[in-house]
Amino acid sequence: MNQKKLYFFISIIFLANHIFSQDIPFSNTNANAVYLNPASTGVINRDVRIGTIYRSQGKSVANPYNTMGFNADLAFYPNRDKSNFIGVGVYGYKHEEGIAKYRQTIFNISVSYTKGLSSTMTDFLTLGFQGGISQRAMNINGLRWDSQWDGTRNSFNETFLGEYYDTKNKDVYDMAAGALYNKKISRNLKFNAGVAVHHVFAPSISMNSSPYGPNKVANDPDFLHRKFTLHGAAEISTTDNSTIILVPAFIYSQKMSQKLLMFGMDLKFLKGNDSKFTDYMKQTAISFGLSYRWGDAIIPHARIDYKDFSFFLAYDVTVSKLNAANKSNGAFEFAFVWNFKTGMSSKNKPRVFKFIQ
Repeated sequence: MNQKKLYFFISIIFLANHIFSQDIPFSNTNANAVYLNPASTGVINRDVRIGTIYRSQGKSVANPYNTMGFNADLAFYPNRDKSNFIGVGVYGYKHEEGIAKYRQTIFNISVSYTKGLSSTMTDFLTLGFQGGISQRAMNINGLRWDSQWDGTRNSFNETFLGEYYDTKNKDVYDMAAGALYNKKISRNLKFNAGVAVHHVFAPSISMNSSPYGPNKVANDPDFLHRKFTLHGAAEISTTDNSTIILVPAFIYSQKMSQKLLMFGMDLKFLKGNDSKFTDYMKQTAISFGLSYRWGDAIIPHARIDYKDFSFFLAYDVTVSKLNAANKSNGAFEFAFVWNFKTGMSSKNKPRVFKFIQ
């Protein structure tokens, strides 16, 4: 097999893998929490959170994927102690991959309600809902198919019919729901746990109408199947004024027979005399960590928190059989998050509970 054919088949493998997985597997989950679970909307330590994220395979494969996006959410506080609050958020992403330039453009709106479950404000339950639209498109003109292979010339013959598509764009309306529980057990231990259901009504994502084609062939529908996600994280320190905090986390998702499990831990170093009992989001902290996406990649990552700003960096090192195609190079990911206060809650009592972010 010559080099061009090899690149072609590698690209098809990556394209098929992501079309069937249908969702973007981000490594910096804290940088786009609303994407992970609608119940994360507004669950922040300031009034507003704005972020951007970029993910790319670079040049590790012939036709890499690239993803870029933004997210923003805010919290409204109907009472002064902030025990109950409402969250509103939006996010949008553009994802492109493969020789077909398969694209997803996604825009969703989220709302949530958080209820304090105790007078000491040590535990909170949040319910969230999300809805929006995504457009899926691809450039079918540049594709080649088995039916276009000309054995007499030992090459592809583009005059052969190949495959047929009667549309290049598909608008998909989607919904998701989730719940998130935050608990402070002691001064040295807090955790959260969440569950989410994405693609609640399993919308169709077929790129063909039914029937379709010049001979009106029956179309087998393709659906965006429901995805169930369970996730959790914790902050653990050994002493009351420790400047070192352990942050373990995990994510488990399943869509039909497809499963994703990612787990890991960060080691957070607080700078100087800052402690976890000061104004948390005004601290300077540096975090280093390692995660493992089961059967796929080892992910070293780092984070810098400076006052209200957070910078995230991660790199996926492929450990699956795909490393023969990309030479163990995976994807790099960068994210930026800005948390800030507004005048709408400046008169309210500061929140006692600090959420894991």
